[in-house]
Amino acid sequence: MAAEALLVNNLDDLNNLVTGIREGRITDEQLGGNLASIFGASEFQRLRYTIKGDPNKYNGSLTPTICKALYDFQTELYKIYTSAAYQTENLQRLKAADKEGLEVVFLASEGSLEILAQLESFINTCANALEKVTKGMTGTQKTLLLSLLVLSILGGSIAYFQIEADAQTERQQQQHAQDKDMRQLELKEQQQQHDAELKKMDMIKSGILDALKVTVPLDDPKTDSEQVAASTAEAILEHSAKAHESVLKSVPDADSVSIEGMAKSTLSHDDIIKYVSTPSVKAITKEMSLVIEIDSIKKSDERLVINVHLEGNTDASFTLYADTSFLEPNEIRFLFDCFRDDRSLKVNANTKIRAGVIEKATLISIDNTKEA
Repeated sequence: MAAEALLVNNLDDLNNLVTGIREGRITDEQLGGNLASIFGASEFQRLRYTIKGDPNKYNGSLTPTICKALYDFQTELYKIYTSAAYQTENLQRLKAADKEGLEVVFLASEGSLEILAQLESFINTCANALEKVTKGMTGTQKTLLLSLLVLSILGGSIAYFQIEADAQTERQQQQHAQDKDMRQLELKEQQQQHDAELKKMDMIKSGILDALKVTVPLDDPKTDSEQVAASTAEAILEHSAKAHESVLKSVPDADSVSIEGMAKSTLSHDDIIKYVSTPSVKAITKEMSLVIEIDSIKKSDERLVINVHLEGNTDASFTLYADTSFLEPNEIRFLFDCFRDDRSLKVNANTKIRAGVIEKATLISIDNTKEA
């Protein structure tokens, strides 16, 4: 494929890029090692929200609630970057130069509230960070991750939600097909072009994940590069969804919100409420063997609340709960000894994981026969 064909200027170009990688027609050599250039000429590195509702409220003024939402939007973008660049969501890892490149400029227009987010610098900075990711990742893996990032931020997260919501609605309608009238069928036909774009965005996302050979939630990748690709893909999907959610949460009484990026999606009032009440990434429960270091222990009633982090990784911190009625006295002493002496220990725990990150865990057993 010619080099110029790798420039992504619209949704069809992105689909062709992902398809070419999946089919082996686009290789690392053809990508040329410059991720930013693939999207550099793009005209869709801007995201536009149009919020309609009470004209006395949504009239171009940025209320404190909406300003806080835009701040939260920016924070979620920071987390995407740190996940890609440093494999952590710890924002303390952000450097001043990182923040400068990642800052999004928001412009508000009068009338029905319209907010324009300029994302060129953010996308270029993320592209440069992905270029530096090691652990054996290939150029095609990095290109797919950047494609997922651009797609999800520029409206894809909304499309993924709408496709799933529409599928649920269609299943419900099929149960009551006899109640459909001609007007409903006419409205459905009018939505066909709009739905086609949403389906294409969802299809591209599925194609990217397939080409990366990852599943979401994370499912035991076998190599370092698969681990990084899977955890980064999950972070992109989660924080892109949360970025949009932060804006939608700030306008719960709006009649509608249109999101225009790679395609245009319009959410009704009911859609807005449903989106913000739907978890962006579902948690999974998994029994795991972990080597941990204890940061603090607090005894409360019949349980211990233990703040821990994975051995050698202070970014991977979570709370471990232990029911003292299931622990022997010597096991409880062992926990406090490890905390006092700053020793690591091995435990079996039932963990709650979201987007590859352990949120909390319940202690099952302790390997206190030897130090980890």
